[in-house]
Amino acid sequence: MRNGSGSVRSGPWRTILGAAAVAGTLDLLSAFMVFGTRGLTTDRVLQSVASGFLGKAAFTGGTRAAALGFAAHYGIMLIFAATYILASRNWPLLRRRPVHVGAVYGLGTFFVMNYGVVPSSAAARWPHWDTLTLVHALIVHVVFVGMTIAWFARSER
Repeated sequence: MRNGSGSVRSGPWRTILGAAAVAGTLDLLSAFMVFGTRGLTTDRVLQSVASGFLGKAAFTGGTRAAALGFAAHYGIMLIFAATYILASRNWPLLRRRPVHVGAVYGLGTFFVMNYGVVPSSAAARWPHWDTLTLVHALIVHVVFVGMTIAWFARSER
């Protein structure tokens, strides 16, 4: 598709990919830092994501399981970004209020992941939250996931 200046437009996909890359990286780096203070390596964090597909075998799957976790993490973030950004094309409020609506969306992503996706996956166990981990996870989903994706959506028309 060409825009008025004659150049080819990428549609929403460049925005979706950018939002998924930034939100996914912020979320993942945050997890590496928090769980790193508890002695978990980056591979172990990624293997825990892969356990959604592989169950307990992910923790003995080495680098391949970590790579699967990495791909799954960004795949999920791509779905979250595409959902919001494509919806924002029909509901302008999603673009006009990125802080407020993005915060709500971030909370939604937290609940979808932790009370929908993870329990229905092959993950080794149900999410267990101590207070500090819960607060951290909520803040990360609200700010790094929801608000970041919503901010990217502002540029999509």
